[in-house]
Amino acid sequence: MTIAARVLDHARATVGKLDDLSVSDRIAIVECDLASLDSVRSFAAQVDRPWDLLLETATAALSPYRSLTDDGCEWNFGINYLAHFVLAAELWPRAAPEARIITTTSPTASTATLKLYDLRWDHGYRPGRAYASSRLATMIWTA
Repeated sequence: MTIAARVLDHARATVGKLDDLSVSDRIAIVECDLASLDSVRSFAAQVDRPWDLLLETATAALSPYRSLTDDGCEWNFGINYLAHFVLAAELWPRAAPEARIITTTSPTASTATLKLYDLRWDHGYRPGRAYASSRLATMIWTA
């Protein structure tokens, strides 16, 4: 099992809390910052064997201020949708025949609209709406 983590110490602390140490010994923790598509691609390149489950659950923390990822995407859209999409696309060639991708979203997706003409939210940034829009994009991609 491999865990992608932006903050390695946090991931190590979480894995260290597992009751079954035989499981924790088999968990690799690899750095992956979802705010950087280069980091996502670097992580994916380290997966050198077939995989059967990709669980994409990470989300951006809601920020009251508009921020951009390293690639110039709106923070929520870049982390919650685009990074997961790129990770799955990069890993897919090494998927086992029975591989599955599980992607989580949020109930807020049902309240959202996608502003395809302004995915960076350059005009009228609203934190809650930007977050909900990113979760809707994830839901559409997953479907």
